[in-house]
Amino acid sequence: MSTDIPRVAGLRLVDGIPVIEVFGEIDLTNRPALEGAINAAAEHDAGAVIVSLERASYFDSAIIHVILGARSRLRVNRQGLLIVGPAIEAGRRILEIAGLLDSKSSFETTDGALRAAKAMQADRGSV
Repeated sequence: MSTDIPRVAGLRLVDGIPVIEVFGEIDLTNRPALEGAINAAAEHDAGAVIVSLERASYFDSAIIHVILGARSRLRVNRQGLLIVGPAIEAGRRILEIAGLLDSKSSFETTDGALRAAKAMQADRGSV
């Protein structure tokens, strides 16, 4: 029996800020891959973690639960979770309904999210 989990999320650092890029379809079966990427990103303690859904082609409520849980865990450590919204309209609507697309934590592009993350990082260091 194989326990391989399809790769749906990649983690990279951009100027010390962890950026998770979600691609393809994500659902209950590959949710652990996204959770693992978010946990690894949080360990960098950079002040913010960016989750980009720009290249996600499908996701269901599993991603909502992962993101809500991650946001709560990150807040405990004075870190923020920033979301780059998906290109697919249905995905944007799901995130809106869940309250995850707001003016302070959601962005159209990764560059916009990175600018916000750097500002958060600077604010965090000045306290």
